[in-house]
Amino acid sequence: MATIKEIRKASLDNFKKNYSSSIALSLVCGLLILVLISIGATEIGPALMVLIVPLIIIPFVFATQVAHFGLREKIVPSFRLQMRFFFAYFSLPFRGVYSILKSFLFSILTFAVLSTVFSVFANIICANIFTNFTDIQNQIMTLVNSGNSTDLVKILEENSVMLMVYMDIATLPALFLAFLSFILMISYNSLQVYLRIKVPNLNHSYARYVYNYAKASIYGKIMSAYWALNFPLYILLVLGFAGGIGIGLLFTVEYTYLATLGVAGSIALMIFFLPFYFSNMESIYLAYEDTFKTASKKATDDIINHFEREVDSLRQKRDIENDRTGDINHDEKKEDNKDENK
Repeated sequence: MATIKEIRKASLDNFKKNYSSSIALSLVCGLLILVLISIGATEIGPALMVLIVPLIIIPFVFATQVAHFGLREKIVPSFRLQMRFFFAYFSLPFRGVYSILKSFLFSILTFAVLSTVFSVFANIICANIFTNFTDIQNQIMTLVNSGNSTDLVKILEENSVMLMVYMDIATLPALFLAFLSFILMISYNSLQVYLRIKVPNLNHSYARYVYNYAKASIYGKIMSAYWALNFPLYILLVLGFAGGIGIGLLFTVEYTYLATLGVAGSIALMIFFLPFYFSNMESIYLAYEDTFKTASKKATDDIINHFEREVDSLRQKRDIENDRTGDINHDEKKEDNKDENK
């Protein structure tokens, strides 16, 4: 097994061989994401992002990851090839490769739980900043319960800045942690891309099983290598998110704009590390490639053995039932013979 030092060296050597193409691919990917993320600042942006992320952003990240891996085979990137990789994301062999739905639902749950927790602190902070905050809250609740929409709209407009500050404190930290968890889960699962490229004949569900089977035996080593090589990506993510919100606060306290600037700031800084990140992920997979490849046979053997044990168990149960049935029939025959003799 390769050491972290050896994996890092292999990654840097690979980057040096293809640095111009690697930077170009990462830059195009990052800029496209930034443009699409900016839609989040529009009125219907949040709703659109639910479609844009899984249908455009993630497939393009996949296409970039595959194209970057192709540099090792001297495959020259092109727009046409990029589009082929983009649509390949939706094909059966790569279906569910990032576990997008699971990652998204976990992030939504993270946001929901943490925003509830942070709302407690937001109440305390805003009550100290704005002397009438508690009174306004009580008036809003009264108007909501009474159904007086006219006065409700008026009080919300008159106190929009105060209420937006409350929303920022309650939700922006939760958004950051939800965004971080989403990136982490997608990134962890992205090693599956290389397995499915290298072993394309695996069914997508079985490929996920093989991946998890192999990862379980070397999880600690993979995580050590992952964080040793990729920790700068998350430093840039944190700085970018904080910087984006900091810049936004110079002009507005509007939550939608601040959230968009925070995410955009993270991506803007992460772009600088993407060429190294893609090379790192490739090197981590290749360092443990033998484990992933042999896992297919071992996983198959385990399934067969499990199936054989289940068959043996069913056979034993059947034999026991037959023995019981035979004993019952034998007893009944004896009883019938006794009756005949009488």
